[in-house]
Amino acid sequence: MGTIFVLGNGFDLQCGLKTKYSHFFSWCRKTYPWYKNVTSSHQQDFSFDSNVRNAIDQPEFTVWDLYFIIHSPKMNHDLWCDIEAEMNQSIQTGFWEAILDTINDFLDCGTWGTPDINWYFSYMLYKRYFDDGTYLSRLGFPREYFKSKIVSKSELIEQLLKELYHFEERFSQYVIKEIDEIKDSYFKNQELLFEKLINNTIREKPMYVFTFNYTPLIDEYKGDVVKVQNLHGSVLNHPIFGISADSNTKSSFERFTKANRRIQNDIPPISELIEEEDNSVVFYGTSLNSFDIDYYSNVLNFFNKKKNVFFCYSDFDGINNKAGATSSVQKMINSVFPNSFYKLFEQGKIKIVKI
Repeated sequence: MGTIFVLGNGFDLQCGLKTKYSHFFSWCRKTYPWYKNVTSSHQQDFSFDSNVRNAIDQPEFTVWDLYFIIHSPKMNHDLWCDIEAEMNQSIQTGFWEAILDTINDFLDCGTWGTPDINWYFSYMLYKRYFDDGTYLSRLGFPREYFKSKIVSKSELIEQLLKELYHFEERFSQYVIKEIDEIKDSYFKNQELLFEKLINNTIREKPMYVFTFNYTPLIDEYKGDVVKVQNLHGSVLNHPIFGISADSNTKSSFERFTKANRRIQNDIPPISELIEEEDNSVVFYGTSLNSFDIDYYSNVLNFFNKKKNVFFCYSDFDGINNKAGATSSVQKMINSVFPNSFYKLFEQGKIKIVKI
């Protein structure tokens, strides 16, 4: 027997880090003038076009930045954006295939047609990766004199992954900065919060931690080894964003799933960390959303048999969060074990605990 702790961003927030996506986007606005200009202007403004074109000329600006700014409804108001939800939306709706069609239409006929707001994506990717330098030399000549270049979907995906890599690097720089600013208190707060979790749940050895965070975590607690895995990489190597393999309907975009990216980034399967078949499980700070349901399912189906599962929560800003926490737990449990939440709760298998 042992204990598996599954930690999410709520853990880091409780330890004093500003690691919400909105914190990151706010930092981008303060750090990069061109980023601020794009997010501050409305799409109907005359300045929007010049601001976007200027941002496209900046190597730090990625096509994913552009997508989050334009297609996340709240982005221009409070800089809130669920990165992975927006990524998933762009892939499942066929957005990038439409962008690819626009690029290939331009390469074939030499004109962009009537540009709309999504034209900027085609223009940005064309300018960075698919401009072969022959456009001006072909002007004025009949199209039949030239063989049109065709960009394949695999070529587009390769460049989208490259853009995502650069976006992740910038996010990593931000998190490292945040850790450096409160380093001493952050790691002390980790110890204190981890102790609270243990005192309010269970302490069975060995102890394992699977964290969705990109931050380094304590690997020892009162003389006991804590085996830790950052499920999606860390700022010490490279963080990864992605979509759920279980909900992905586009096989050509498999490389964007977190499961596939874990393999490509040589992150070991969770089974290599866990020695026991039946472990108590403690969740804290995780959103329990559908984008990580494959991880929750694996932990609960393969590494928890009869032991208790603790779902821990904290109140924020004086607001009682129990109802919201219960609702999230119910939805997740019923996704993994259909219509089982109330039964498991009454049996004492599931416990909802305030920290």
